[in-house]
Amino acid sequence: MDKFLNKLNGEMKKLLMLIVTYQSLLTNYFNVYELEETLARENAILKKDIVSTSSGVLTNSRKTYYEDQVIENLQYWYGWFKLIYIATLIAFIISFIMLPRGTPRAKYIAIFVGLVLYPFIIDPIVLFIMAIFTKLGNLFPKNVYSNL
Repeated sequence: MDKFLNKLNGEMKKLLMLIVTYQSLLTNYFNVYELEETLARENAILKKDIVSTSSGVLTNSRKTYYEDQVIENLQYWYGWFKLIYIATLIAFIISFIMLPRGTPRAKYIAIFVGLVLYPFIIDPIVLFIMAIFTKLGNLFPKNVYSNL
């Protein structure tokens, strides 16, 4: 009987140890399952963020590309207008030297000074005219449905 009780106690200890091990494994399983669900939700949110960020980056890079194209186009035309302006100044100087003196020198000098000052005074003049047109435009009633 003692032998049987000792064996039974040994088996009970093993059984209790197996129960404790099973409970810890079960707890770990639930923790891992909960962690997997949490990570799945976080991954879904991160995927949405990545998609929105990458589409935003693509949109921004397209905008930058088009803005660069417009800037290059403006620089191209700026070069042409600068060339035309310089050619006009040179032609005026040559005409002043080559043509007969029927016109008074003061008129030629006034025109030359006007041509030289033109690049410096045209910006404020244009901005002033644009401000006047903007103020006049603000006097008119607004179209509420202008986006149709």
